[in-house]
Amino acid sequence: MILSMTGFGRNFLANDFCYVKTEIKSVNSKYLDLRFRLPKLFNYLEIDLMNIFREKALRGKIDISVDVQFRKPVKIPKINHNMLNLYLDALREIQMESEVLDDIRIDHLIHYDDILEFNEDKETEEKVGAFIKDSVSQALQELNGMRQKEGENLYNDLKERIERLKESAKKIDNLKNSVFDYWLDKFKKRMEKLDIEAQEDRITQEAGFYAEKADITEEVVRVDSHLNQFMSTLEKEDFCGKKLDFISQELHREFNTIGSKSNSADVVNIVVSAKSEIDKIREQVQNIV
Repeated sequence: MILSMTGFGRNFLANDFCYVKTEIKSVNSKYLDLRFRLPKLFNYLEIDLMNIFREKALRGKIDISVDVQFRKPVKIPKINHNMLNLYLDALREIQMESEVLDDIRIDHLIHYDDILEFNEDKETEEKVGAFIKDSVSQALQELNGMRQKEGENLYNDLKERIERLKESAKKIDNLKNSVFDYWLDKFKKRMEKLDIEAQEDRITQEAGFYAEKADITEEVVRVDSHLNQFMSTLEKEDFCGKKLDFISQELHREFNTIGSKSNSADVVNIVVSAKSEIDKIREQVQNIV
């Protein structure tokens, strides 16, 4: 089943340590473009999370936002009294030498990072990290569920458009045999207009020559092959967006060649409609993973 690149997933998890809220938004992109917003303490998880998305997302511009609210602190602050006393002595000395009358305040001291030390609760941090991974995985599952539903809509739309292209190809195939008659009639009328008497076999030979140059049998066969390949890929392959885009380009090229080679107004009109249909297919294919 095909997946759309557009989707949204959200997850909330809570345990004894924290609350975790994860939101994932995905839009179209040629490649997999991941953008994480994680709490600073858990930036180290980004590589592991990227591997999860590479396995289950493959393509799309995906924004992942994770918010963590702790029930108990993971980092416990502790005063480094030795450093505090050293800074206080230095500030008092500055007061005396510069005759600054301001009192020493807390906000003068908090700029020095080594006054406060943090005893990290590694066990809790690891548990919260694993909890974040679970939340992201569940949000990704919801995202892919939405992408799958949108993919079903894309499948139905593309299937209808391919059926219309098959009808167009069938009409062109029926009209291609009239090319010789077109040139034969054209040469006969030209001879009559110029009042020139020409041998029948000579006119037939000339008509055959031009009909051969305008022959579109190969293009019609390739169009039929591309249409069958498109549907086979759509029905049997996962993550097929790039392949479908390539087949769509080939279809456009074949119909374009048919239009340029054919002298039939009916064929040209069918080609114009078919190319319009292919343009819509290519727009839809851009949204497939």
